[in-house]
Amino acid sequence: MRLLRKLPQTVGGLSVCGIGVFMALHAGLGVSPWDVLHVGLARHLHIATGTAMIGTGFVVLLCGLFLGVKPGLGTICDILIVGNVVNLLYAHDPIATAQSWNFLVRVALFIFGTVLTGLGIAIYVGAHVGAGPRDGLMIAFHQRFGWPVWRARIAIEAIGFTGGLILRGPVGLGTIIWTLVIGTSAGFWFKVLHLTPDFVERGNLVID
Repeated sequence: MRLLRKLPQTVGGLSVCGIGVFMALHAGLGVSPWDVLHVGLARHLHIATGTAMIGTGFVVLLCGLFLGVKPGLGTICDILIVGNVVNLLYAHDPIATAQSWNFLVRVALFIFGTVLTGLGIAIYVGAHVGAGPRDGLMIAFHQRFGWPVWRARIAIEAIGFTGGLILRGPVGLGTIIWTLVIGTSAGFWFKVLHLTPDFVERGNLVID
């Protein structure tokens, strides 16, 4: 029953993440470090970007298990929802012409997508039913090494970025923006919404 009560918060937060990722993808400024990997995989395997997200999610889940992060409802929901939301939005593209917009507008679109994704992360992780595979690694780094959220998130993004470079995914200004902003955004929303990752004792989350 507890899981069912938390399900709307989990699904809602992950849907927000999917929308934020979709917006960032459409800005045409390069993509987030993990999406460099996802787009690279999609191009090489001739599959949808969201489908590539789902596949890599299961691989990262295994890495998180190795570091002691126990999967939960949120973990499985993350793998299935974000990629499918991205695929759904591409199928009914509301901002198909975004890459022809003014440069500053596209920068604003990318930043908004990044901040929106940080909000989604805080919402669904704060439901305490398990973090998604990438956020699970962020939690593991925070817990094992005592890193603040922003530093742990940058390390996670660097892993995806390296894989994306190998596959020659799209890199640009947006990649730098995402790397620098996403961790701070997630930490900020945890504080503002008074939410914490489920491993943090007494609600103490280090964001700086």
